[in-house]
Amino acid sequence: MAALAPVLRARLLVRAPVPLRRLQTTPQCRGLTIQVGAGAPGAARVVYLPSDLATCGAGADDANESGAEQQAWTQRFLKRSGLPAEMTPSTSALLAHLKRVAKSPESSHVLHTESISGDAITTVVVGTGVKHGEDLAAATIHSATKTAVQVLTQLEAEDSVLEAPGFGSPALASVVYEMAHAAQLSTYKFDRYLSQKEPAPTPLATVAIDCNADDAPSLAAAAAKASLLCEGTLVARDLVNERADTINPQSVTEYASQLATQFGFSATVMNEAELRENGLNMLVAVGQAAEHTAALVELEWLHPSHSTTPGESLCIVGKGVTFDTGGLNLKPTGFIEDMHMDMGGAAATLGCAHVFGKALQAGSAPANPRFTRVAFVLALAENAIGSLAVKPNAVLTSHKGMTVQVGNTDAEGRLCLADAMSWVQHGAAEGSQGEGAASALRAAAPPPDVLIDVATLTGACVVALGEHTAGLFANDEALAADLVACGSVCSERLHPLPITPDHRDALKCEQADTNSIGGKVAGACTAAAFLEKFVAPGVKWAHLDIAGPAMCNVPHGITPKGGTGFAAASLAGFALSDAALKC
Repeated sequence: MAALAPVLRARLLVRAPVPLRRLQTTPQCRGLTIQVGAGAPGAARVVYLPSDLATCGAGADDANESGAEQQAWTQRFLKRSGLPAEMTPSTSALLAHLKRVAKSPESSHVLHTESISGDAITTVVVGTGVKHGEDLAAATIHSATKTAVQVLTQLEAEDSVLEAPGFGSPALASVVYEMAHAAQLSTYKFDRYLSQKEPAPTPLATVAIDCNADDAPSLAAAAAKASLLCEGTLVARDLVNERADTINPQSVTEYASQLATQFGFSATVMNEAELRENGLNMLVAVGQAAEHTAALVELEWLHPSHSTTPGESLCIVGKGVTFDTGGLNLKPTGFIEDMHMDMGGAAATLGCAHVFGKALQAGSAPANPRFTRVAFVLALAENAIGSLAVKPNAVLTSHKGMTVQVGNTDAEGRLCLADAMSWVQHGAAEGSQGEGAASALRAAAPPPDVLIDVATLTGACVVALGEHTAGLFANDEALAADLVACGSVCSERLHPLPITPDHRDALKCEQADTNSIGGKVAGACTAAAFLEKFVAPGVKWAHLDIAGPAMCNVPHGITPKGGTGFAAASLAGFALSDAALKC
């Protein structure tokens, strides 16, 4: 068997490359421009209705029940919509109908009227289910705004005005942020491979958010923040939704290199041979049966003050398994089809890098930031099957030097992450032959103060938390709290989960230093316990298991079916935590 190894390696090195479609993303929110102001004359207007809409005028039977505030709101609504303010039977009947619409953010009604001067007025009214003074939750704003955008698209409105709700408890800047956030993301479609598309309606080009308030700069900043964070989400969605004949370690590496050029990041790329030289044997093993073998990419940004007055350093590591067959522990039909989405962690990392770079170009980096060094690292591989595939129960020597028994080849993501995490903390492995630029660069850089890995790692986390919540494991409570807060701002729910001594004990192995998997229970926790072994002392670490929310089987709120781009915005908000886009 030993004599066959050189022959197999030779065959691996001379394979003909597979032709690639060019990897593309369109992050600029599909051409939609968000403004804060009164909007263009004649633009279609969107009004969010309170559920306690008054249906009769003052002095009528329901006046005391409705209250003066509701009465005043209704009068303003009638005036802006070109309707008579006096309560005629037709007006009362219309308001009674709109009160039914107002009960749900999925309900809407279109009014076509004329102004006094004879100009046409189009008003789209959407419900909220919220009364005056009640909490206007982000999810409610998202649903109502999505409904409004869908109606505006059907009306083929190029320009529109969304009136910020004048009821509910959140601060106006928060309302504006959520409206802009929903308007940007609710129009997303991944349809580039449809050769015969339905005739597209006139695209919605401009959305003005009318706040009727004096604090225009802060409101405009809230809308700009939402727009930029949404770009990161859209980048990640496009990457996750791409198919495996386009997405592979090579094409992702090329895309990341373009991103580095665009934003002035320094880029380090290691191919399979360099990974072997540097001791990243587990990452190599995951990808060794694929046409395009494993790679590692690091994009690095240094603040101008880093060399003189360094602050903290942050490293985000994304799992980038561009297609996961499960390896020789093959995934069954019904599970394997969507495994082009198993690079959701790397997609979120690249989306975060996009937002970070755009913020820097816009001058959002403060003079004394928390993080003066930020690195975005992609552990890239395709978990393919074939004669070269890593075998179950193989024992690999990790970058850290720890031997690992591969308990299941479908638990490949943790192998990729563990080697990448070890490399960013330690550089070339002890005893390795790494002497290239990548080794020299890593040897010169100290371990990061904060290390975050993000991955579509375990089905067990989906079972535990469902499809819309990510699992959060951390060795530092303050770090966990910061990430939860950033997730809340971006409507990306992170829920803390534990790593207990029982989870660590489940990884014990008689033939190697550790097994890669635990038992049949607590799979998300034992996977996190495995990664914990590769965190250096003193490094603040968090692990995000986004297996559930990274992909949707059915649309949910403003999240479409397919790749969601989950975690890109939260990570960007955290990385920019002391900048203008702070969470």
